[in-house]
Amino acid sequence: MQTANDPGPGPLVPIAPFGPVFARQEISGLDRAEEEKARLAAAVESTDEVVMIICRQGKIEYVNPAFERATGYSREDVMGRSPVVLGSHRHDRSLYIGFLNTVTAGKTWAGRMTNRKKTGELVHFEGTISPVRDRTGRVTCYVSVFQDVTGRMRLESIAEAASTTNSLGYAISGLRHELANPLNSIKLSLGVLEAKLDPSMRACLERIHKEVARMEYLLKSLKNFNRDEALEIRKLELSFFLADFVSLIKYDFPDKGINVALDAAFPASALCDPRALKQVLLNLVANSVDALAGVAGAEILFGLFKVGRTLIVRVADNGCGMAKEQMDNLFKPFNTTKKQGTGLGLVIVKKMITRMGGDVKVSSMRGRGTTVDILLPEA
Repeated sequence: MQTANDPGPGPLVPIAPFGPVFARQEISGLDRAEEEKARLAAAVESTDEVVMIICRQGKIEYVNPAFERATGYSREDVMGRSPVVLGSHRHDRSLYIGFLNTVTAGKTWAGRMTNRKKTGELVHFEGTISPVRDRTGRVTCYVSVFQDVTGRMRLESIAEAASTTNSLGYAISGLRHELANPLNSIKLSLGVLEAKLDPSMRACLERIHKEVARMEYLLKSLKNFNRDEALEIRKLELSFFLADFVSLIKYDFPDKGINVALDAAFPASALCDPRALKQVLLNLVANSVDALAGVAGAEILFGLFKVGRTLIVRVADNGCGMAKEQMDNLFKPFNTTKKQGTGLGLVIVKKMITRMGGDVKVSSMRGRGTTVDILLPEA
């Protein structure tokens, strides 16, 4: 017989009836954490933003597919390497020191950076580099999240160039008006003086005439810059156009000791004005000829390349090149190092190409030559 104190044999009851419940909850929590990690990983893998994780030793630990698309480097190419592999040599050392000091201090760095793709092409990024901490607050790695803003910067450059040239056009119009009348008066006065002065003074008058002629040439250049002719934008086969252009000019250069060559073997059509493009190329060739004076093995190379929907017409020489200070002022009006230059040649080039929906990029190194890339939209 069973008593209250002796329940007798019966079903076994667990001593800790809630233990299995707690265990199931703990396992469920782990599952949710793993699920959240999986979702986060999938999001990083599928985002269009370029993500790169760098360990504390400065080596790349992870890149997402957007990184591979934007830079041309595969994960295998960069894993375990320094981000220096993407360096473009377009930034001062101070930029790198600045963001390193920022992130190692536990703060987030934000800004723009120009890198170089595996193909050698420049790519512009905008974003952040942030330290990642563990539960104790110790920095374990750094994550960079960037957007490819190359296309946006190109559009900004075109808009800025258009705005600059339009504003400059108004100023030039007034300048030409103010200078033309006094210049004509000077020429008339010189004619009177020349008839009455002693012959010994003729050398002085000749110098004045030369300076007046130079001022007239400058005014003519200003007129060409300010002329708002309607462009005839049409589909142009660039390989044929360049072949005709090079065959037209190359016979003028052997006497100067300059070799001219063309590399444009594939068909490519751009939307542009043939007449304006020809004027642009003639201007660039004239600059190259000046830069090649006295250079042994002088050459001017024309090339045609395609990047996405953009066609690139290249004019490169192995002339004297330019220093960084010259490059910084390259597209500023009236800035020139030539004795007879007006400082408007490249400004006019920029204006014409901008009006055709394109852009101009120049790279140069002192003693190494200059390369000018004309970017045109593909037809």
